[in-house]
Amino acid sequence: MEVEFHRLAAQEYLTVRRWYAARSVTAAQNFVVAVDRAIQQISASPLTGALFDNSRRWVRLRPHDAPT
Repeated sequence: MEVEFHRLAAQEYLTVRRWYAARSVTAAQNFVVAVDRAIQQISASPLTGALFDNSRRWVRLRPHDAPT
């Protein structure tokens, strides 16, 4: 299943990834891994997450979603 990012979510992803990278390479890598895990979860179970509109859903990452 293809997972799409809303354009504002895609912009936020890049902004947050850069923010983490400016502070810690490890934190940035952990953030990317957490997002990748969420994408895999959505692909495996498309009904995961809250309804955004009639055909799309969204999920929120929490700080504990990143690996340690």
